[in-house]
Formats: sequence, C-alpha cells, structure tokens
Amino acid sequence: CPYPGMVPFTEAHHRFFFGRSKEIRELRGMLRHQDLVLVIGPSGSGKSSLVFAGLVPDLASKQPGQWTALAMRPGEDPLAALAGALGRDAWPGADEAGQAAAVDVALARHSAGGRLLLIVDQFEELFAQAPDQATAFIAALQTLRQDERCTLLLTLRADFYGELINSDLWPVDSSQRLEVEPLRGDALREAITAPAETVGVFLEPALVDRLLSDAAGEPGVLPLLQETMRQLWLEMERRFIPLRAYLELGESAGGSGLAVAMRRKADGVYLALPEGGQPIARRIFLRLIQFGQGRPDTRRQQPAASLRSAGDLPCVFEDTLQDLTD
Repeated sequence: CPYPGMVPFTEAHHRFFFGRSKEIRELRGMLRHQDLVLVIGPSGSGKSSLVFAGLVPDLASKQPGQWTALAMRPGEDPLAALAGALGRDAWPGADEAGQAAAVDVALARHSAGGRLLLIVDQFEELFAQAPDQATAFIAALQTLRQDERCTLLLTLRADFYGELINSDLWPVDSSQRLEVEPLRGDALREAITAPAETVGVFLEPALVDRLLSDAAGEPGVLPLLQETMRQLWLEMERRFIPLRAYLELGESAGGSGLAVAMRRKADGVYLALPEGGQPIARRIFLRLIQFGQGRPDTRRQQPAASLRSAGDLPCVFEDTLQDLTD
C-alpha cells in the first residue's frame, strides 16, 4: 500500500508523494538565495511531508552532491538536539569558532555536499516545550546563518505565528516564507490517485470525486485521506478500488467514509490499550486540546509530565502513552 496513513511521508515514501510539485520548485529556488527558509501552514497541511518526501529527495536528484541535509526537532532540550544533529556531544554556546567547527564536523561526517541544510522540523516545539531555551536556541541558529555553508529550513504550525513574531528570529522577510495551503483541486486529486497508479492500481473516477467532495472544508484532511486510502486498499478488486467500497465504509457506521475510517482507527487503538489505560487516554487527549471558547478547538502541545496524574501507575501511564504515540 503506497499510502502511509496517520504518519507524515518520509524520504522513503518519496516515489508515492504527489500534489506538491509547485511548492517543491518554490523551495528549491528559495534555497538558492536565502540562508533561512520558513515553511508555515496549519496543522495537517503536510509541511513535514513536503520537506522530507518532496524537497530533500528532489535536491538529491536535481542537485546531486550539493547538499547535506540534517534534521532535528527542538523537543524539551533544543540545544542538545541541535548538538546531536550536528554530531557533537554539546553545543559550544556563544563560541563562534566552535559553531563553525560544528558545521565542519557535520559536513565531514556525511561528506555528501559542500552546503549544509539544517532542517528544524516542528519549530513550534521550541515555544511550547522549551520557552526557557528559546533565546539561546535562536541565537545559535542566527550564528549558524552567518556561515555561508549553512542554510536553515524551519517548519512551523500557523497557530504559533504570534510566538514567532515576538521571538528574536523575527523579522522573517516574505521572500523567506513559504505558506503551505491545504491541498485542493487537481493537486489533491493527484495526491489521491497517483500513489495507487504508481503500483498499477486504479480508483474508480466516481470514488475520487466523492473523496474530493467529502474532503472539502475538512481541516487537516491529508492524514484522514491517507488513513481512508489504507482501509480502502483492503477492498481492492483486481487492482481496482470501486466507489462501492467507500460507500459501504460510510454506511457501516453512519457518516462519511473519511470520518468512519478515522473512527475505526481510533476505536481499534483505544480498545487495545492496557488494562487501566482507557481513562488515562481520555485524560491525555483532553489535556492535549486547547478549547476554543467560540473559536475552533486546536491541538495543545504539552510536556509528558503535564499529562500525568498522581494516581497513575507509572508503568500503565508509560505503556498507554507509548501506544498512543505509536
């Protein structure tokens, strides 16, 4: 099955990644002239997939030997994560010579190209999980930008735009920002049909039209579509997936096939949790929601410690959290 489901596309999935050729071209052009590129968009719009399954393989194909791409996420200790990504035990602080040496080490370790592309995925984690390190981490990034061999690419959820503006990284010029809109129209149609066609499987045109109709206006629709396609893959008939399979999926539980596919996935995980894990799961999800109070509810990132309760058995909490993460 060429559809990854509820996880972002990775470099290993690049042959099945479609619908973002315009954005890939734009990013490739931006990297020629900028030392900082910001990819910003709403949750579920496919920012990470665009970078890792789209841009990175495209650079390797069209500009072989010119780039060494390294990736990190800030997490709870962004300076340690940065040092680890560059192959060091610790970050050298304000020592510019030490930071130049860090670029030397990173390029020497991979020896793939003369320029380093440092990808900081989910940059919003800096503000959500490690605000006390934000000033020091951004200072480290700004110093790396001074090295002509290093280019930074950051992905950021749009609802953290305010934190970015109030940070020391601002201003970020419009020529350095790529705003990723949700896939629509022909691009979304290609993302639905082309992965299957790559392996010689075809979707009934009426099925594609129905998926496009049900996806219209649905926030964060890409993961839902990918999970739905994984379930429809099981209903393939002689390398053909009919509309009937999708309609039956929706009729089985009352609702659109997209919603039912997600419900099936969620119910399967919930019912398989360890004994005592279901109440913990309910609490975890409630604490991971920022209630909109008249506006749409949004995802709320928190450190794992904030999801615990004093009465939890540590092993049950850890097993439940790991099951949900997986």
